[in-house]
Amino acid sequence: MKEKPDTIPPQNARWIISNRDLPQQYGPARFQVTKEDGRAFGLVVSKRKRQVLEALMKGPLYCASPIRLSDNVLLLRNEYDVAIATDFYPDDSGPISTHFGIYTLTDSVVFLGEVAPKAEEAA
Repeated sequence: MKEKPDTIPPQNARWIISNRDLPQQYGPARFQVTKEDGRAFGLVVSKRKRQVLEALMKGPLYCASPIRLSDNVLLLRNEYDVAIATDFYPDDSGPISTHFGIYTLTDSVVFLGEVAPKAEEAA
């Protein structure tokens, strides 16, 4: 986490106000993550973790959200080893100077496809 006092947030940063602002696919899907050092690995995520990961793949997200993005960002970081930066920016628009954060995906992540349901689950 780092403060960026002399910069403005990315213009493509998005507010996630409700569920409809996230990608609407939430079944299990396979992704390939490539770290900065070139190391690559696959992972499978579903539900809200998948929605948040796919939203981050499209661009930066404001941290403050009524649907609690931070829980899933922490899971993606800590349990799945996906690098997601949190950068803080000053907000001097109100009577009190505050800060706000933006999540940015720093690993390269590629969608590899849906995971087919197991035969016993499909029946």
